Amino acid sequence: MISAAGLGKRFGDGWVFRGVTFQLPERGLVVVLGPNGSGKTTLLKILATLLEPTEGEVEILGLSWGEARRRLRREVLYAHQEPVVLSGTVEDNLFCRDYDVEDALGLRPVLRKKAKSLSGGYRKLVTLARVLACRPKVALLDEPTAFLDPEKRQIAAAHIAEYSRKNLVVWTSHYPSELPPAERLYELRDGALKELSNIR
Repeated sequence: MISAAGLGKRFGDGWVFRGVTFQLPERGLVVVLGPNGSGKTTLLKILATLLEPTEGEVEILGLSWGEARRRLRREVLYAHQEPVVLSGTVEDNLFCRDYDVEDALGLRPVLRKKAKSLSGGYRKLVTLARVLACRPKVALLDEPTAFLDPEKRQIAAAHIAEYSRKNLVVWTSHYPSELPPAERLYELRDGALKELSNIR
């Protein structure tokens, strides 16, 4: 599904990480833990073909990084850590409509409201729904429960876990205690990625 060998990313003279190697399953939940600034967002953006790696090889759905960037549009989608909403209503912000996703994330009551008028928690749910409603084969979720209150965090986590039963979800976090059971658990720290014991 997605694999990397000797992956590295540098900004200027500083390396964010080097020698990152992994092979992710076709479906399931994969968690990448790490402190702020460890490179989790950078890694996800490389997998989403939004950032080009400095070194190493990446294969995404059977394609090289360059081919994936040209050919994959909705199969691999990235949800920002910060809530990102556009002008218009919540409905306008959802490029794909999926009533199951809207219901699961509690967005039905606010579909006609201006997205930018919503609280940070609701804007985060819109950010997640924009990705999940398009049903990508790979959903790259950057700290998906950030900005959410405990109730919304549980709702979002439950839906993401259900989504991962048929698709691959990569979830980054620096809060191990809030994570649902995962197929794979990694830690990105001090420029290196290592696989940790399973948390099922």
